[in-house]
Amino acid sequence: MGDSKVPVDLPPSIESVLLTEGRVQHGVRDLADSISKHRRPIRLVPIMTAAMFMVTDMMKYMTPNGVYVTPAYANSYVANDQQQLTVTVFPFSHRVGTTVIVDTVIDTGKTVARIAEALGTSTPIVVALVVKPDKLHQPYFKDMDMKILSANYPKGDPFLVGYGLDDDQQLRGLPYIGVKYVQKNNPSS
Repeated sequence: MGDSKVPVDLPPSIESVLLTEGRVQHGVRDLADSISKHRRPIRLVPIMTAAMFMVTDMMKYMTPNGVYVTPAYANSYVANDQQQLTVTVFPFSHRVGTTVIVDTVIDTGKTVARIAEALGTSTPIVVALVVKPDKLHQPYFKDMDMKILSANYPKGDPFLVGYGLDDDQQLRGLPYIGVKYVQKNNPSS
């Protein structure tokens, strides 16, 4: 199932490990077991691209009958000095019993809320590996069934990589979630 120990051979750009491979796999299995108890058919909606890793692993632990995948894509950009968020949900033609939005990391929660809106559901189940604890009380989460592996988010605004999360398409394939070292500019040097 994966080792719960911190890897010894971390890439030089990784400062620390937030979730070990063993913790990730154990958590994904628990999340899959929990979701499997819901009404079928189940529509898993991974927020691309990072959550595709998680959905692939979740499906290994779920009975395949009545489980469908409908990816969603979110793009955040700045236009006219304002942050914009566009979402695209791939078409889905099956009747739905339970909608599960899957994200690897929930930072602000706005992406999940917009995808729920685009799906036309106000009460999806939301699963994530990591969530900033202060975001769990946002108004748009009040009617959602949240299943979270870890709310132990590092202080500050760390850059997380691995298990689908990338830095310019690098480090995405790490089996754990790491905190990337970000060099800070020091004006006094």
